[in-house]
Amino acid sequence: MNRIAGFIIPVALMIGFNFYQKGDARAEVKQELIEVCEYEGACTQNVDLYFEGCFEHAYTNGTKRRAAVLDMNKLLICLNLSAGEEIFGVERVD
Repeated sequence: MNRIAGFIIPVALMIGFNFYQKGDARAEVKQELIEVCEYEGACTQNVDLYFEGCFEHAYTNGTKRRAAVLDMNKLLICLNLSAGEEIFGVERVD
């Protein structure tokens, strides 16, 4: 029984920390995008409407050897496509 507890507790802590990091990143990035909108109604509304789905699309959970990654270009492209217009400028990566 102690072996199982010794395995489950660290795994639960690791999973909890990953969710905490993801939630923290979500809130921080959304706030930054709203600040970039500078209270422009359509921009702020589109961020509010489409951010959650686009964030999930652009965020990759980490593994044992790699950290979690948020692909900002992917996020901004998703927001632009979801809104049907170019809200944010995106760097082209060739």
